[in-house]
Amino acid sequence: MRKTENLILENADFFQIAQEFLESGQQVKFTLKGFSMLPFLRQGDAIWLEAAKYSELRTGDILLVKWKGLFILHRLVFRNRTQLYLAGDNNLFRIEKVSCDDVMARVTRFESKGKQVSAAGAEQRIRGILWFMMRPARWAKYSIAKILRR
Repeated sequence: MRKTENLILENADFFQIAQEFLESGQQVKFTLKGFSMLPFLRQGDAIWLEAAKYSELRTGDILLVKWKGLFILHRLVFRNRTQLYLAGDNNLFRIEKVSCDDVMARVTRFESKGKQVSAAGAEQRIRGILWFMMRPARWAKYSIAKILRR
């Protein structure tokens, strides 16, 4: 078995190297940082990415994109011929609009709590979109809980 070592890089350096691997047809694996994709993805989960053509992207896919100088990993919630609209699963308000040229990769699978899960299957995409569609109810619950805590 081949031993791998962890390497810690600044985001810009990591994503530049990752883009080279993706463009050569290889998968890239990294450990997730942040909380924007809760409850489906958690900080510390392993994520596998692969390059994807615009025509292959489906609503509900989790994409790595460039947005306003940042690299973000969010869910595709809507698309038209030239634009993609993404949202973090843990976000109640913001939707990021990007062009097809901003897409770096699509998440193919992830590992959470020792279990590997395919992110490309219909079940995961549908769960994510249903969660997105529940945003108004989630916002109402959050607002009520905030009032009750006072």
